[in-house]
Amino acid sequence: EVMKFLTLITTILLPTSMLTGFFGMNFEHMPLAQNPYGVHVFFLISIIIVVGVIIYFRKKGWLR
Repeated sequence: EVMKFLTLITTILLPTSMLTGFFGMNFEHMPLAQNPYGVHVFFLISIIIVVGVIIYFRKKGWLR
């Protein structure tokens, strides 16, 4: 049960960590870097991915 719980938490947080690593790079021409709403779009994408993964896990019956 502990390993299942840790795997679920890791899977839920992995997409956000990947997006943070991508947007944390210091490049001049990063997508959304020059956009004033870039941070908001980043958070929106992160929230959508996390909610999507949670919904998927609930439909599979892994979060009970």
